[in-house]
Amino acid sequence: MGVVTLAWILAACAGVAHIGAKFYLVEGSPGLVDVIHSSLKPIPIFILQYLLSRNSTPQTFMLLGLVFSSVGDIMLLPTVDIFIGGLGSFFVAHVFYIAALGFPKLTSASVIVLAVAASYGCGMYVYLEPNVEPELKIPVMVYAAIIATMAWCAVSKPFSASPMSIPRPLPTALGALLFVASDSCLALQKFDPAVDGGVGIELAIMSTYYAAQALLCAAAMDSGEGKGKRE
Repeated sequence: MGVVTLAWILAACAGVAHIGAKFYLVEGSPGLVDVIHSSLKPIPIFILQYLLSRNSTPQTFMLLGLVFSSVGDIMLLPTVDIFIGGLGSFFVAHVFYIAALGFPKLTSASVIVLAVAASYGCGMYVYLEPNVEPELKIPVMVYAAIIATMAWCAVSKPFSASPMSIPRPLPTALGALLFVASDSCLALQKFDPAVDGGVGIELAIMSTYYAAQALLCAAAMDSGEGKGKRE
């Protein structure tokens, strides 16, 4: 078994274990389970960082995005709970993801994708805004704009290549859409009082998040000279 294969397996196992620990936490058994749950959360992202070689520009930017994602993961842990810090970390992560993806050429298809992404981001913000704390309104609005931009860059890739683009458009697009789904669930959990904060929403948040990062990482690993470096 190669190092890369082993790393993928470890990342998957850590993600499943983190999500599984949440089921026990909901039953009200803190202590060791709480420690395991918190400790495991950033580990899959750390492993994805290891998997990325640094021989091409898209991979370098993707690696930096993963680094800031892991910082955001830690800041959003219940034991840390620095929401604005986590939001800022993921904002920077998406800036690096956009740098890795490159902006698409403006074709009719990419303009349609842009309109859909912008409409979804605006719609989510308008829906959540009445329940967002005053000091978080601008940060949340700015974050909605950056993740919508990232989704536009990724989903437009099958229709419009760019010089710095990652060469696997479908995994990239699916990864971005899953990232949007994860953040949408997280936003609903935090700001929509009608959404139950139980295991179901947590499972949706973390499963789509880990899948999104893995797909983006896998697409980046196929780019440039670094392909297969650590196999």
